[in-house]
Amino acid sequence: MKKPALCYRCHKLIGTARICPYCFADQTHAPKRFVSSLKQHIWSWCDKLWQPDFTSRVLAITIGMFVIQLVATLVLSPSAVLAAIFRGPPSGIVLALGASSPFVFHGHWWAPLTAIFLHGGIIHLGFNMMALTFIAHTIERNTSPWFFILTYLVSGAAGFILSALLGHFSVGASGALFGLIGCGMVLAFVFGPGRHDPLFMLLFNWAIMGLLFGALIPGIDNSAHLGGLITGAGCGWLWTRYHRGRLFRKLAMWSGFALGLITVVGWLTSLFTLLPHLLSS
Repeated sequence: MKKPALCYRCHKLIGTARICPYCFADQTHAPKRFVSSLKQHIWSWCDKLWQPDFTSRVLAITIGMFVIQLVATLVLSPSAVLAAIFRGPPSGIVLALGASSPFVFHGHWWAPLTAIFLHGGIIHLGFNMMALTFIAHTIERNTSPWFFILTYLVSGAAGFILSALLGHFSVGASGALFGLIGCGMVLAFVFGPGRHDPLFMLLFNWAIMGLLFGALIPGIDNSAHLGGLITGAGCGWLWTRYHRGRLFRKLAMWSGFALGLITVVGWLTSLFTLLPHLLSS
């Protein structure tokens, strides 16, 4: 019996696959000589970064950002901490931390991405994170971790750009979550039995109820929801057409990584350019 093959780069079991499904290394280009110990350690570290279950990482980062919101409120406006827990921090603090607003078109380029991880109170955060744990795991399992990140960030950013065009100030993961819903609907429709697919019907009902809820309840930014839903559906369509292509998977991986990096740079830019003004005022 032939011994199962391991990827030469990430050392995971891949059988007879020519392209590793985990790190996308072409096994026909495997090095012939012994790989140095230092190189093995580098690839081991990269492998940990590329591990699945990005849903849990997004969940942890979002909760961490909520804690930062409360800490910033405690430092800058101690009397508003209790209100910040349930209704969110004062608008100046939220904007300084990266909320989306019409200022997006006046230099706050980072806001459509950073606003995804900010929330207006613990109830807003709780509902979105409960939805995230269900929808995100489904998308991540049926596509790839990096495509999930790409869809999440692109959908959320597109929703906030549409919202900013309409003059709204907004925060939250709802637009990104609607993007995952749109993506999941397309995947279920194409790869399942069409509109009779149970997952498609579930996500379709979620989308309709979410949009109706946003239309009936004052203060909910339905434009961000709609922008995210349409963008996510577009991402899902791209996956159904090109997911077998190695180039597409690599582009999705590096695009998701780049958007995540841009989000971090945006947070740092916001903290070092806007928060000092609040501290000095």
